[in-house]
Amino acid sequence: MPGNVRGVWQVPVVLMLSLGLLTTGCTQLGRFGIGTTAIAAVNRDPAQYKTVMVRGKVTNQFSLFGAGLYEVDDGSGKIWVATQSGVPSLGSRVVVQGEVNMGINISGQNFGVTIAEQSRQTF
Repeated sequence: MPGNVRGVWQVPVVLMLSLGLLTTGCTQLGRFGIGTTAIAAVNRDPAQYKTVMVRGKVTNQFSLFGAGLYEVDDGSGKIWVATQSGVPSLGSRVVVQGEVNMGINISGQNFGVTIAEQSRQTF
């Protein structure tokens, strides 16, 4: 009988957890690698991606008046992310969703392929 009771509760609990993950947004799922794209793939063929979600460690950053750029490394490659929301701290792990740009030039420095941040989750 205890086995039957446990079986009855398993399905609703799994459904509730699944629904909770789906309603928390894409960047929450990205924490677990769901729906993310390898940075190397984005760098290799940026024209293939309009928007993308990547995750990794912040390895470089600079900001000015709340806007800035930060570099994310996922182990397959690195990419610069442009933000209007302040930069995350060095060493933090992030999931970033945004629009892929073919290159950005700021103060004479070319940053190659970049992502214009639309949303970010730090963990």
